[in-house]
Amino acid sequence: MIGHAKSFYPDVTTKGKFEAMDFLAANSPRNNNKYRAVIFCSALHDMPDMKRALLKAKNELLDSTTPGSRLVIVHAQGASHVLNQHKANPLLVPRGLPTTSELQEWLCGGGGENEIDDDDKENESGPNMKFVVEPAELKSEGEVREGYLAVLETI
Repeated sequence: MIGHAKSFYPDVTTKGKFEAMDFLAANSPRNNNKYRAVIFCSALHDMPDMKRALLKAKNELLDSTTPGSRLVIVHAQGASHVLNQHKANPLLVPRGLPTTSELQEWLCGGGGENEIDDDDKENESGPNMKFVVEPAELKSEGEVREGYLAVLETI
């Protein structure tokens, strides 16, 4: 995917960069880079702890000094497809994709639940976020047309 993105945006080295990384790895060095966008493309449902992955992306990767930095979650086949995968094999797919209310609670300041525990880092709430695009309801026309798409940005 990174190679594909670079082929469409060859001048990215002068304006930014594309990176693929395992930021959840326990032995991964702290990344001091901050990004204008973090994208989970058909990958969030594979994370062992979806909430933790989103909070780490929000708190450690997004550039909170620039309003409009975006966290994008996309799955072309939609939340219904992921939920069916979960039902068929809950060990492989631990849960379905997050609902609008879960994303609101976890990422938009839903009452102190947006903190991560990390031995070598203080808990922090990270930047405040708001929805640009809310995910479509399960089995709705919007989900059939667009799949799962949630876009949140820093304010």
